[in-house]
Amino acid sequence: MADHGPYESERQASAAARAVIPPEPGWSILGQAQHSALLHAALTDAGVETSDFEDRTAWWLCCWEDYTTAIIAGWIARAYEAGKAAGPDHD
Repeated sequence: MADHGPYESERQASAAARAVIPPEPGWSILGQAQHSALLHAALTDAGVETSDFEDRTAWWLCCWEDYTTAIIAGWIARAYEAGKAAGPDHD
């Protein structure tokens, strides 16, 4: 996701999600499968492996609004980038 936040509004976060994965034709919001793809892309980009149990929890998170998934994906991406910037010796 190009815009990882921080977001200042629901509209801004929703737009960031839809910029990565556009809604299905005829829809103005993302579906659960699209939310899941967005969230799992952030986890994969950060090198996070998940268990089946964690995947089920992620699927539940994807039942919420577009901005919710964008915020969670943004947190993952920003935490990953902060960890890389801190370097390997950072505690």
